[in-house]
Amino acid sequence: MDEASLTVHNELLNENLTLSWLSDHCYQCLFQKLGAIPSGKGPGLPSSAAFFVSTQHPLTLQVNSTQDSRELCRVHFSFGEHGNYSLWIKNLSNFTQKITCPIVIDKEPINSYLLSWDSLRIPGVLQRLAFTYFVVAVLEILFFKARPEDITMFLIPELVLYWPAWIFIVALETMWLCLTFLLPVPDCPLGYLGPGGIGDFGHHPNCTGGAAGYIDRWLLGEKHIHQTPTSHVLYLSTMPYDPEGVLGSFNSIVMAFLGLQAGKILLYYKDLHVQIMARFLIWGFMLGGISAILTKCSRDQGFIPVNKNLWSFSYITTLSCFAFIVLLIIYYVVDVRRWWSGAPFFYPGMNSILVYVGHEVFQNYFPFKWKMLNSQSHAEHLAQNLLATSIWVFISYLLYSKKIFWKI
Repeated sequence: MDEASLTVHNELLNENLTLSWLSDHCYQCLFQKLGAIPSGKGPGLPSSAAFFVSTQHPLTLQVNSTQDSRELCRVHFSFGEHGNYSLWIKNLSNFTQKITCPIVIDKEPINSYLLSWDSLRIPGVLQRLAFTYFVVAVLEILFFKARPEDITMFLIPELVLYWPAWIFIVALETMWLCLTFLLPVPDCPLGYLGPGGIGDFGHHPNCTGGAAGYIDRWLLGEKHIHQTPTSHVLYLSTMPYDPEGVLGSFNSIVMAFLGLQAGKILLYYKDLHVQIMARFLIWGFMLGGISAILTKCSRDQGFIPVNKNLWSFSYITTLSCFAFIVLLIIYYVVDVRRWWSGAPFFYPGMNSILVYVGHEVFQNYFPFKWKMLNSQSHAEHLAQNLLATSIWVFISYLLYSKKIFWKI
């Protein structure tokens, strides 16, 4: 328990070595000898020796020459329980005497403690939703106005009556724009919105996410954000980046506030179908126009491209544009013409948190997932996902029929 296997490979010719260790939590302590490694026969012909090392705390390993006690190299590492590791001691090149000692993970450690605070991801989807709804709910509580008796007294009551909240939203979006385009990021161009890696012809490999990535790494720490963003696959970036980061939360609040406006329109103009649909249409076209200007109607060449990972301003205006238009269509079909009840889609909507948590817990279990005959088959992946979705819709229908609803 609390140990890992370490195999030391020595490629140094005619150089017997001594390996010592020191724990980070051992205050003012001396290095302790772990063992000896015989000399190797040259590059590709190492001698080897196996040891057990403690995994309770990070260790510093020091390699010394047995003959004259010279320190050859030193490496700091945090070993995981029951993991298998290799320490390779070799010359950096045939032309220099510089010695390196990289550690390679041969077998991943087990996760005995379930969560490690050293690498726990702080942002997340539910965290983003909770923070967003909290801010919007506070705004609604602080600036709530009852529906006026005579709605015709105000030209746009959903705006006029809530002007303090709108000032906050405009200030929040202004802050996002200033931080995104005016915050200096070390070794990156001002206002960079790219993926880093090989993007932009490889000129800015460590600038993934621009100011958004920089703020997360500075505020939360590199180990506490998403380590494998989608930019790793296409753009071969190496920097961690979190799509649910701090800066993107500003725009998620703005988008949730726009959704709140849709709800106010339904309340203020209850049973006034033409007024409701007209306002949905106006909001949709207005937000779509903003998106067209910001993106120049292009994918990559706009002032602010649509980017879900960044939660860019153009992303939320585009998404909100389509949301208002789709809401208009559904309102007309369901509430005005009554051609459709909305089933079965409103069943999962009534238990959205339960379905989300259930999917996260059981997504790798049968019948939601099975061992595929051909893992590269799009058809089998599609069939699997359609079946899993149908099962969750059926579960949510059963819960709905029994009036069981999960809420946070």
